[in-house]
Amino acid sequence: MPRFSTMLLLVCVSQALAKLVRLPFRRMVHEPELSELSLHSAAQLSHSEGTSQVELENLRRNLIYVGEVQVGTPGQTLLLIFDTGSANLWVPTPSAAKLGHHRSFNTSQSTTYQSLDASFKGQYGQGLATGHFCRDRIAVGDFVLPNFTFSVVDDTSKWRGYATAPYDGILGLGFRSLAQDGVPSLMGALNESGQLEEPVFGFFLGNDKPGELVLGGVDNEHYRGDFHFVDVAREGF
Repeated sequence: MPRFSTMLLLVCVSQALAKLVRLPFRRMVHEPELSELSLHSAAQLSHSEGTSQVELENLRRNLIYVGEVQVGTPGQTLLLIFDTGSANLWVPTPSAAKLGHHRSFNTSQSTTYQSLDASFKGQYGQGLATGHFCRDRIAVGDFVLPNFTFSVVDDTSKWRGYATAPYDGILGLGFRSLAQDGVPSLMGALNESGQLEEPVFGFFLGNDKPGELVLGGVDNEHYRGDFHFVDVAREGF
């Protein structure tokens, strides 16, 4: 398994700029009394060979950082949490999203969707999300996985606060050892596809202002000095 290096307060660890995807965060104020949120499509800010910037949301005043991911063919846009404590990617079906303002993944509208005969039960701090595994196209910035294994969730009734949560699903960035049923992780699949210059990622977390998730490279604007590497003691909990 490739080794992944992560820096959560600054940027990802890499010395190469080629094949780099930048995902800058944008602050969006979310107050509990607001019944609806304006969740508009992510704007691509810049692009050059092997690089891209996709605008993400900074929710609840630096508490949650999320971004838009394309799922299926043609791509359906959903707002996902980039979670370093898990490794599965899940998106809601219309039945799971109907209780709130959420966007959902309509499997019947994707020409590349393949259902798998395996159930998914994702246990998180917020509760349980259940559904089944599938394969379909996933696009994060300019990186595309045409046949990625992830989950569609049709029951979020045991997920505390989901009806009012300002996100649709979860994109896990953790090690594959954390993934239910041992399905590939996003970073592992991107690395195996040859799209990453190095299998690393990290965050610059803006304080009440835009931040940035970097995949496969380093943003020199957000650090000074040298990186210090330490071995990961274990990949799972």
